[in-house]
Order: sequence, then structure tokens, then C-alpha cells
Amino acid sequence: MSPVPAPSTVFAVQSSGPIKSPVAFAHPLDPLTPDEITAASLAIRYYVAEKTNVNAIKFIALNLLPPPKQVVLAHLGIPTSPGTKPEAPTFIIRQAESDVDTFEKLPEALHPQITPEEVLAAEKVVRDDPVVQKLAADVGIAPHQIFCDGWAIGYDERFPKQRRVLQALVFARFSEHENLYAHPMDFVPVIDPNVEKVIHIDFPPTYKKTPNGPTLSASSTAPPGLLNAEDALAHSGRERIHPPLAKQNFLADLMAEDDKNFKLRDDIKPLHIVQPE
Repeated sequence: MSPVPAPSTVFAVQSSGPIKSPVAFAHPLDPLTPDEITAASLAIRYYVAEKTNVNAIKFIALNLLPPPKQVVLAHLGIPTSPGTKPEAPTFIIRQAESDVDTFEKLPEALHPQITPEEVLAAEKVVRDDPVVQKLAADVGIAPHQIFCDGWAIGYDERFPKQRRVLQALVFARFSEHENLYAHPMDFVPVIDPNVEKVIHIDFPPTYKKTPNGPTLSASSTAPPGLLNAEDALAHSGRERIHPPLAKQNFLADLMAEDDKNFKLRDDIKPLHIVQPE
């Protein structure tokens, strides 16, 4: 049993028991079990290797193809009409347990969604990139202080249609639990999650104060072509911007460290939510 950080505090922890994974479905509409996912993915791998010219595959999602509603009701002993008896149950073959029925290659411009695993991996890809490390060092940020949120781009005409890309919003973090969003960096790496590599870095333009009001530092907000980092910065029409250093914490433990006069509210009234029977 391992401790899990509690969501509302830095130092308190809560215990969490082991998560049990089902090996067989109890309800015909239950999500796929780990065993079913393994069986389905293995069947697809065999099919791809033996009957297609695809060199490599990545699984984004494996979903249940539910059986017909009438079959589900019979399995559960539920009649289809009031006052009648349930139909005799029939054996249900979950689609994940069967062979591959169809295998359709989509147009090159269509991609499945970016997965949480790819978003999480983007942070390590960005942190380990030597160009990113140099850009961070130029504004006083060490590699271990680099953190980021991965975001799907959708479509970016600068890259080939078949290339899978996501962007990373980069932040600095100076301690383990502090508010990283208080320290945004001034560049946006673009990542290919299939090869786990930074393939481009954008420098968004900013607004400058002029006698005639704020003026954009670049001629347009449209992204430039695929330039190296130095030329991309020049295209933005601005200098490097250091991340703000104000902490802006929101966890009570850290707010108390930042402000010795901080104290939690003591005028909170109870909120009762009652569900009528």
C-alpha cells in the first residue's frame, strides 16, 4: 500500500489500497478487461504482420463493440415488454475476443486523438532537448526546472499531413509543489510524439507600447515557416522574456510560507446538501 498525496495540501498523505483489475466481464456492457485488451491487441498485431504492409502500429484506444440491446436485456433477465417474460439468454461473444473483421487505413490527414500518455511523455522530450535546455538557460532556468503541458495542435500546414504533432506550453517550477503556471516561458516547442522529438520551436510575438498604443512585435500572429530557434526568435520581433518570479501559490501550506501573516478563513459556514427520497 503506497501513500498518495492528498489533493488539497502539500504535506498530508492518504493511503490507497491496491486496485483490482477484473479478468472477466460481469455485465455485457462493462469496459474491456485487461485480459480482453491483451487478447484484442495481440489479434490486431498478428493481423497487421501477416496481412498488411504496415510496418508499425500504435494503439490509441481499444473499445468494446456492444452487443445488440435485445441480447443484453435477455442476458440480464429483463423483459422487452411490460408483463412478459424475459427472452432466453444467448451466449455473448465480446467483440474484443474475436478475430479482426475489418482493417481500414484512413486518409493520411486523419489522426486519432492525442493520448494522455503522449501528453505526459512530451514533458520529458522537451526537458531532454538540448535546444530547449539552451533557451531555458539563457533566462536562468535549469533543465530540472522545466515543466510543460502538452496540447494537441489539430492541423498545422507547416508539417506534412501524415505527421503526428503536439505542442508544449512550457513553465518553470522552482519547488516540487509550487504553482508552475506562475512562471510561463516565452517559447513553444512542437513535438512529434511518434519519434519523441522536438521538431520545431515557436516564439509567439508580443505587444509593445508605442505612442499610438500597443503594437504587435511581428507583422502577423500567423506562425512562421519552419525556422531554427534563432531565426524564429528574430521573426517574433522581440527580445527574450524572462519568466515571472512571483510565486502566486494557491496551496495553503505554501501560502503560509510565502506570507507569514497568512491564515485560513475562520468564518466558513457549513453547507448542507440534502437529497430527498
